[in-house]
Amino acid sequence: MQTENISSKLAVNKFLKNHPLMTMVTKAADGELAAAAAYVYVDDEFVAYILSRAETRKIANIEAGEAVVFFVADVDTFEQIEFHGTGSVMFDSKETAKSLEKIQSIVTKDQQRYWVPPATQVPGEKHVLVKIKPQRIIHREYSKAVMPDQIKQKTITF
Repeated sequence: MQTENISSKLAVNKFLKNHPLMTMVTKAADGELAAAAAYVYVDDEFVAYILSRAETRKIANIEAGEAVVFFVADVDTFEQIEFHGTGSVMFDSKETAKSLEKIQSIVTKDQQRYWVPPATQVPGEKHVLVKIKPQRIIHREYSKAVMPDQIKQKTITF
């Protein structure tokens, strides 16, 4: 495994920003895993934000255990990223407003091309913004790999 240099960090950050629709996995107190599609805004410091209905398994799981994993892959470039972090519901109104604006911009841009997760489709329900602080990001690139030992894997730790 290799730790990312600055230019690689920028490339990983750009990849995350260019692939905002991710699979989010959380773990319940009883150990059961839950996966959901989510639009994710990742800032320049790799802090991630999602919007969700308040009464969901993922929010209950985050409040119970904080562990969050995002997964995203690009079928054209044969790249994938695992983003491991800890999440918490946000209460800072200034940070919330900025992050919500970014997420709404992503959804508006992508809704023409992709399915939009339910959080933005269900009016009138209470929504929350979740902040996920990164712990580790694993970037894998398979485009030139013929054998498993040829997979390029780099890790960013925080």
